[in-house]
Amino acid sequence: MRKLVFWTIAALVAVGAALLVLRHSSNDVGNGTRGDRADPAAGSRSTSNNMRLDGNETVATTPGHGGNRQVEYRRKLAMLSRCATADALIEAARTIGSGECLGSIQLQQCIDEHSLATDRDPQLAVYRTAMSQCAGIEQMQNDFYLTLRAAAEAGDVDAQVCFLGGVLPTAEGGRELAGISDVYADYQSLAKRYLDAAFARGDWRIILRLSKQRTDMSDASLGALYPYGTPEVAYKMSRLLELGATGNYADKLRAHVKSMETDRDFDGKSILSPEQIDNGTEWARVTYDTSFARSPRLPEAPAGLCEWQTN
Repeated sequence: MRKLVFWTIAALVAVGAALLVLRHSSNDVGNGTRGDRADPAAGSRSTSNNMRLDGNETVATTPGHGGNRQVEYRRKLAMLSRCATADALIEAARTIGSGECLGSIQLQQCIDEHSLATDRDPQLAVYRTAMSQCAGIEQMQNDFYLTLRAAAEAGDVDAQVCFLGGVLPTAEGGRELAGISDVYADYQSLAKRYLDAAFARGDWRIILRLSKQRTDMSDASLGALYPYGTPEVAYKMSRLLELGATGNYADKLRAHVKSMETDRDFDGKSILSPEQIDNGTEWARVTYDTSFARSPRLPEAPAGLCEWQTN
């Protein structure tokens, strides 16, 4: 029973760590099954960002989208994801074991014994093997940021969209990194430009991200540029997605939008006012006509910010 509790909680911790590192977020409406679409405005799930904890990874390329630089940032993201997951699982094992020592008279001795038992646990061998190939999460974050930044500045649209996810580095000295005097200001400056470009070209991936009804720590960086996670923003983004959707995905979005229009809080008050509904509907119509009417239609949900296209 103890093992069952351990692995249940450890898995939850690992998933949380992967979300914080990858900044992949799903729409509250649900993603469905994504196909492989070539247009970057639509985006698609890729098999190139496979995370394996046995020390191996698969990295695919997209012809005509950045060559070796693209392969490099995708490889580094896959490695960073794998290392963060392994680190989280090992830490979860130690934390849970140490928790059993609460109330023990010889607290430190108990913690040390649990830590030793964790290190000897064969179930964690695969994660310890994975961690042996990691240069350190902070160093890997720094390296990934610089590599992704270079690709984005070179015009790689997928890198720009992934950059919006905000995998910010742990800069040496607090804010400075590799000649960048303030990495947070650097992110905000570049991300603002990439966000404007994503809207201008009708990139559905950013709309899916902004349609979230609930946000978490992984949304902090982008949320500082474009506040989202509120019913009003989620509604207008969902309305925009609905205009581009077809088939079952359109039906799903339509039902979701209707539900948002009638949602009430615990006091029975409408979550959205009639004015917010009208404004959101008009914003979606104008934005669609201006920037998204020429984008590919959506038979399923678009890809997440760091999910690569395969052709």
